[in-house]
Amino acid sequence: MITAYSTKTGYIAPPLDFTLRDKVDHFAVYGLLAILAYQALPARLVGPRRWLTAFLLISSFGLCDEVIQHYNPYRTGDPLDWFADSLGALLAVVLYSSLPWLRAIANWRPFERKNRSTQLCLETLG
Repeated sequence: MITAYSTKTGYIAPPLDFTLRDKVDHFAVYGLLAILAYQALPARLVGPRRWLTAFLLISSFGLCDEVIQHYNPYRTGDPLDWFADSLGALLAVVLYSSLPWLRAIANWRPFERKNRSTQLCLETLG
């Protein structure tokens, strides 16, 4: 979806009177993306290797996104956007990996039913 927005022409969001809004958006979106990447990595990656891998993947993706925008005549590839992407990704994965209460909030599933038979089946398989 991010790549699709990079190639879109014209205005994507209505302009607001907040000068740093674009950087805040990049920071937040890539931070969330980094947490999703962190969760998707194999369990054998632990500790700093896990968050560093997630950070490098998402930072590289942000760089590719800005390069794509550079070649789109209706968009501008901005190195400061990439910096905001990378900073958001780094802060998100470091905090997520080091703060258990943050992981608990991110992994909260309020509508998931606790089915004992399913849980026993999964314990037997795993």
